[in-house]
Amino acid sequence: MKRKSAFGLFAGVLRRTAFTRAFMRAFTPAFMRAFTHAFMLAFTLAFVLCGCQAALSPDIPQPPWDTLPPSVSAASDVTHAPEPDGTAGGVTAPVSAPAAAVPTPEPTPEPTPFVSEVGVELPEGEWSMILLNPWNSIEEDLDIELKGVGRKVDARIAEVVKKLIRDAKSDGVSIKCQSGFRDIEYQTGLFERKVERLMRTGLTEEEARKQAAAVVAIPGTSEHHTGLAIDFTTEGMSSLTEEFAKTKAFSWLMENGYKYGFIMRYPEDKMHITGIIYEPWHWRYVGPTVSYAMHGTGECYEEYLVRIGRLEPPVTLPETTPQPFTEN
Repeated sequence: MKRKSAFGLFAGVLRRTAFTRAFMRAFTPAFMRAFTHAFMLAFTLAFVLCGCQAALSPDIPQPPWDTLPPSVSAASDVTHAPEPDGTAGGVTAPVSAPAAAVPTPEPTPEPTPFVSEVGVELPEGEWSMILLNPWNSIEEDLDIELKGVGRKVDARIAEVVKKLIRDAKSDGVSIKCQSGFRDIEYQTGLFERKVERLMRTGLTEEEARKQAAAVVAIPGTSEHHTGLAIDFTTEGMSSLTEEFAKTKAFSWLMENGYKYGFIMRYPEDKMHITGIIYEPWHWRYVGPTVSYAMHGTGECYEEYLVRIGRLEPPVTLPETTPQPFTEN
């Protein structure tokens, strides 16, 4: 009798068990065909689904970490933007450190109005330093608001003029405003009437205009156009003459005018610079910075402007200019 090997004995035992006989009967040809079809269908569906996912969610290229600057690291400086469903999404740009807070600049404070020693606010600015003379003129009226103080002046200095007159009265001195603002049209009328009167004396128009310019300011050059010039008189004086220099009003103005931002515009010995004859009655508001700086220097306004670099020297009367004329 042929002796079986151990493996053969083990296989024989398996064939004889109920489990083995049932398992072998299940793997019929029909079962295997059904199993194969199901496996192929599942594989095909998995392949199609993977392809759709790839089309809908393309790969986001990763940044070349080896080319990032030293201040950026893949571990700490890169964030993942969340997808709409809340899951982590693609890689966003590196997040830089927050910029240092820029301090908010302090607002520029408004200039503090100058209150002089006489207790009145003295406004000033570029407007108060305007220069009008025979060589510096305007072609049209300035856009200024006017206010009456006996005569019309720039509204910005109206309270100053009122205070000056009140303070002088308190000191027993009478000061009145004889002339204030004049527009170019009014000045033109003054000039043309003077020309007509001279022509009636037998002068030609050219001669009359030349002589008229010696006594009446040419329109556009008069300081009265600014609303900052005032012709002062006093009790008992109805005309503007050099006699005003002998009055208490003139002495009071010479001593105190600068405290109110005023200067005597046309000194006696400055005609070759101002182009205007001596006019002790003509005072000009220039603001406290200028009036205090000029007080006691003997300068006329043109000389002061040269000193601070706002006017080119020399400030002398050009040869082509007529003789100094009165600022009427």
